[in-house]
Amino acid sequence: MKEVNYLEGKRFKDFKPDDTIYITLTKQDHSNTYFCRVIELVSAKKVKVRIVAHASDSRLHYHDDEEVIVSMNNCSLFSENGYRYFKPTGEIEEAGEDIFGHEENHPAYGILQIGKFQGGSNTFFGSSIKHNGGISLKIYPASITRRHSDDWYHAYHSKPYIDVEMSYTQFAEAITSGMSTEGTPCTIRAIDGEVMPKVDFVNKRLQFENEMKGKMVKLSDRLDKLTEEAEEILNAGKAPNKGERQFILNAIEGLRTEIKSNVPFVLTQFNEQMDKTVKEAKGEIEGFYDQKIHSLGLEKLHEEAKLLDKDTILEIEGED
Repeated sequence: MKEVNYLEGKRFKDFKPDDTIYITLTKQDHSNTYFCRVIELVSAKKVKVRIVAHASDSRLHYHDDEEVIVSMNNCSLFSENGYRYFKPTGEIEEAGEDIFGHEENHPAYGILQIGKFQGGSNTFFGSSIKHNGGISLKIYPASITRRHSDDWYHAYHSKPYIDVEMSYTQFAEAITSGMSTEGTPCTIRAIDGEVMPKVDFVNKRLQFENEMKGKMVKLSDRLDKLTEEAEEILNAGKAPNKGERQFILNAIEGLRTEIKSNVPFVLTQFNEQMDKTVKEAKGEIEGFYDQKIHSLGLEKLHEEAKLLDKDTILEIEGED
């Protein structure tokens, strides 16, 4: 049984600590409604609440006492007429008003969500290091609802069409590379909800080491074969003819080219890969510190916003 609120004339700024309110949150790709108690208004259009129970169905599934800050757009109240939402002006919708508006779907409508994530040891396709976080890009099917003379865009499915992750460096390259025809590597985590197999980590140093060992083994085999064939020609008891001399010279020239050009090329490629690896590592460190500074900065801004917005709310109330 949902708690009934007497709503006529109710305004968002009228909420006081311990008042009841319903909020809608998206957690783990699912939209849920929660029954809450107000802690305080943090701005003219945001409120801090404590979640009391899950209220998406007729039963109240009690939830941990999680505290969240939500915008007015995600808040509603409940009466005998059902859920009623707040208008952009902060007033509650009138009874009988079209609270849901007109929703329109189209196969071409989509929502792109870009976010940062932290934690774990993540391996990304096209990256030579393991990452503690990265950038997530998700594309959902979407719909548009016309309500209160405004457009409300939202994903109408809990599973995205595609879920892609990138390192900070890859994301920066993707948005700054212009019209690159090659594109930027990314890691597909899921398609239509189907989780893709994890990407195996490739140690680039060991990869180059094994490639160099392979080249040295082949070079040694060629040298052994040339030595054997040259000894056979020279020990034949007669002077080498023109064709035999040319054969030996060509084989020596091939070995010379391998040692002078191909082996240094692998070394150059190794150095370029190490520079790229260092760049990726720097990007990972910068991303971590940026996330940390951003988090600490938001906490400070929230504290300052409370003081500023409380003054704003008092000014608005004083005008009535």
